[in-house]
Amino acid sequence: VNVQVSDLLRKSNVPVFLCADGGVGKTVFVQTLASEWADKFEVVVFDCFGGGAYRSEDQGRHLPKVGLLQIVNELAARGLCDPMLPGDNDTLGIIKATRKRLDQAGKTIAAQSKKLGVLVVIDAADNAHIEASNRNEDAFPKLLLSSLGRRPIPGVKLLLTARTHRMSDVVGREDIVSCELPPFNASEIEQFVGDRRQDVSSVEMARAIARSGGNARVLDY
Repeated sequence: VNVQVSDLLRKSNVPVFLCADGGVGKTVFVQTLASEWADKFEVVVFDCFGGGAYRSEDQGRHLPKVGLLQIVNELAARGLCDPMLPGDNDTLGIIKATRKRLDQAGKTIAAQSKKLGVLVVIDAADNAHIEASNRNEDAFPKLLLSSLGRRPIPGVKLLLTARTHRMSDVVGREDIVSCELPPFNASEIEQFVGDRRQDVSSVEMARAIARSGGNARVLDY
């Protein structure tokens, strides 16, 4: 899957969507990918779930003025674009400002670095969509997906994650390429459990394989 996602990111001009059931390991996967790609791209990761904070009334992690502001200003802190200040700009204004700075960052990297551009990773985009729907507000992952899907910015890649059954709600009618992260197979389960427990019997291992469904979170418990 790592090779497949990496290949999609290199070749595709539209956003890439990674989906999987809850607990399979989407967050661990994108964190590992971001680390591995640090020498190829300037990588920015935004976690919409935030340890459950996406539900907090005082957080608003789904809002464009929160999520897009953090992404842009992380790039600005690296000297790649102008910062974006908090304000009362409407959603359209924030999207326009974000596009301008992403384009600026892509051009800065092309002129000053051997890296390929910017990779924006939005983890748990479905949680942002759910909370935005509950509040009747805009979800920035869907807005950014729509903007970059219809008008790609050279040197800017977008990777989003969601649970498989929720992905279509975030995507809507936008053009994407997708890849599904599968659960562990039997040999991967044996390695996962064996790395954590040295005294597992064959019966216990068979039970772990049968009952977990290869779900990493279940196995971890």
